[in-house]
Amino acid sequence: MGITKDNIILIAGDGHSFTALDYEMNLASPEVIYIDTERGEVHKICDDFDSLMDLMFTMEDDDEEHDEIHIPTHEEIRAWASSTNINEVANGVCTWIQDFSMVKEDQLLYKAFVKVFDEGTEYQKITIVNAMRMEIENDTITSQTLIDLCLTLLRKETDLDFKIYKEMIEENLADKK
Repeated sequence: MGITKDNIILIAGDGHSFTALDYEMNLASPEVIYIDTERGEVHKICDDFDSLMDLMFTMEDDDEEHDEIHIPTHEEIRAWASSTNINEVANGVCTWIQDFSMVKEDQLLYKAFVKVFDEGTEYQKITIVNAMRMEIENDTITSQTLIDLCLTLLRKETDLDFKIYKEMIEENLADKK
């Protein structure tokens, strides 16, 4: 179905539903309506645009309520990677991979990487592999030991997502030669 209503001005929409100003009843102060073209329905949101604006509010910005962004230290990242909690280990590995200032030639990183592939969820593994892929593509990971470890672990996985990531990493490495 399409829009069959006359005297409207669309102000927002996505192809199937729209918010519009409806001038059919009042040319000076149009109603605000919602049009659902899939169902062929029209619903009045407000009597006029001013009423719609009255429903809106401004959130007060209180600087004291803002959480500061915490950038983990190398010690925190290493602590996560050596944790017994697999969620912390996965977070540590991912953060370590993405932190350009951390040395990638490190046995703790390798051990944690393997631990995630042994004990972690598919989501955790994919998150880490995607981080590896992006860092390899950006030339921020050049540790051949870490790259080889990643590819070895990917070869053991049977899920198609992992095979695709393995191929993407291998193709990127081949392109750089």
